[in-house]
Amino acid sequence: MTSLKNQHPDYLTAAPDLFLVRKFVEGEAAVKREGSTFLPHPNQLECNTPEQVRRYESYKMGAEVEDFPARTLNDLLGAMFRQPAVFVPPVV
Repeated sequence: MTSLKNQHPDYLTAAPDLFLVRKFVEGEAAVKREGSTFLPHPNQLECNTPEQVRRYESYKMGAEVEDFPARTLNDLLGAMFRQPAVFVPPVV
């Protein structure tokens, strides 16, 4: 079994961006599940009162997340496999 205890510094630098992209590729439901990570509470001062919690849930339900990242990924994968791969060995 592999261990993830030692991670490359470049991965650690890119990890927050990778998390963001992966969630947006997953779609609107995944983004909304993350809550305030991607949809910060509009009222930062009083965000825990019952009224504000209801308003935030309403805000999240009305938020629209476009599927551009997923469509872009799909288009790029389609372009990558449009033609068969050709391997040209190096001349020695």
